[in-house]
Amino acid sequence: MDESGSVAATPGRQYFAEGLVQLYVFYTYSDIVYDCGEYCDGYWYDAEGYSLLSTSQPSNANWPSIEYSYPYLDEPEPVASQSLAMMGSGATAWAPPVIYSVNGVAPPGEAQLPVGAPTPVTIVGVGFGYSPTLTINGNGVTGYTNPCASSPSSSCDSTIMATVTIDANTPTNSQETITVMAGGQNPSGWLPVDTGYDQNQQVTAQATVIPAPKPTIVWGQGQSACQSATQVPATVVVGQQIAFTGCLPSGAQASSETWSPTAADSTKAVAGWFPSLAKADAPKPVSATSCGTDAWCGFAPFYFIVPGTYTFSFSYTPSNSQTPVSTSMTLTVAAPTNLNVDVPMEAVTISNDSQPTRVGPYIAFGTSDTGPGITFTANPTSPQGGSGVINGIYSWVQLITADQKTYRLSVSGVQYCTNAAFGPDPTTQVVDTTPALDTSYPYATGISTLDAPALKLTPTQGTQNVGEMKNAVSFAMYFMWDPGLQNSILVPLGTVTWQYGCDAINTLTPQPAPNGTNWTAACASPLTPGKGTFVPGTSFPKWTRPISTSPVLYCHF
Repeated sequence: MDESGSVAATPGRQYFAEGLVQLYVFYTYSDIVYDCGEYCDGYWYDAEGYSLLSTSQPSNANWPSIEYSYPYLDEPEPVASQSLAMMGSGATAWAPPVIYSVNGVAPPGEAQLPVGAPTPVTIVGVGFGYSPTLTINGNGVTGYTNPCASSPSSSCDSTIMATVTIDANTPTNSQETITVMAGGQNPSGWLPVDTGYDQNQQVTAQATVIPAPKPTIVWGQGQSACQSATQVPATVVVGQQIAFTGCLPSGAQASSETWSPTAADSTKAVAGWFPSLAKADAPKPVSATSCGTDAWCGFAPFYFIVPGTYTFSFSYTPSNSQTPVSTSMTLTVAAPTNLNVDVPMEAVTISNDSQPTRVGPYIAFGTSDTGPGITFTANPTSPQGGSGVINGIYSWVQLITADQKTYRLSVSGVQYCTNAAFGPDPTTQVVDTTPALDTSYPYATGISTLDAPALKLTPTQGTQNVGEMKNAVSFAMYFMWDPGLQNSILVPLGTVTWQYGCDAINTLTPQPAPNGTNWTAACASPLTPGKGTFVPGTSFPKWTRPISTSPVLYCHF
């Protein structure tokens, strides 16, 4: 009330007189109230909380006829201080609640609430009361807490420390509504406030949903990989070790984690290939990845052998949610291209040339002792990797896949010989088909190599004369590539399968030049020069033993 008797205004402020049920709304900082009606509903308290003296029913007045028990102020105190001066007055004051901020964001701004896990929600304002009612609803809300409901306190009048859980699948920017309905105040010596408020005695604020923090996929293995957070290269190459790890967001806890797929495609990847001179087994099969609930899960390392595009997904289910959150990555796998291997083949002849490594006569695969019987020449294009062109190391691995040597002796007749010992029943193993490594591993390096096999012709074997010698050998030459990266392996690019054979007959009579021997050739294949065929592929060579340049023969009559 000012000096003219007008009452200044405080919007929404409500005062209660001790022992009375009437209510009057007191306004501060507004124009003069010219008429409050025929009856002014109730008794008043001033801005300092002291009771006012008045007749019970002031009537026909342009303003209430009020006397103060304490000198009034020219203008009432601001709303924020009016609730502080109620001690000893025997009454209390309450104003409709006002929300100043939600998680530090003041309305009309909207706080953002993540999904998939309980999220703290701090609501700051005034007029909430000691036991306010909190409601949080909207799309995806699965639950929330309000400690002020179970443990009323004076701090709840201005701050509510709540939590809310929003389903992980809730669309981003979904709107949630936070509503506070004021609850009563009842400190010692104060009167309780009626809690039957209408809608004007609650306040709302809005919040929007942000997606649950996704996991990440990083390059490398284990917890240290998550800490370094090295980005997975967009392009990798065959033979390169592939090692990546799924990492949970900081502070997230999982009830489960999983990869999809759980293992690389076994037709397009291997877990390793580890040959030796003595033996080469099939490549190690890929392993399925099993995750627990740690903050990371490394995918089992492997090696691509087939180029292409591959996608892997890592997901985790938050410990307080049933909905998994996932992320994925796509790898482009490159390999050498232009795999056109030229394979010229010469004829098989009888030669009497003498060289440091062999002395004729012999069945020669090639037109001369120094000339190769078969040549392999590739001209590949090296692939692009994560850091540019990867030239790597090109290699060749050759296997002898079948071998038979047949001798016709003057007394014993036909004798069959192989480079492997015969089994329990030698009559069933006249041809050695156990894969054997030809000479060394690798056979050669570079983009070209050759071979010139031969069979020494001997006129006698022991005390018997040799009338015929036949040789038939099959080969598989593998063209391979190692990218030369850390922990990389040699991978196959394709194969040339080829064979040579010849039947040499001892005529016991010198043959015309250029033969110059007593032997004549009745060779089966090839009789004339030709070409072998390269077939691209990803099959690995396997062998059980090496064959040296001076093999031991096992013979059976």
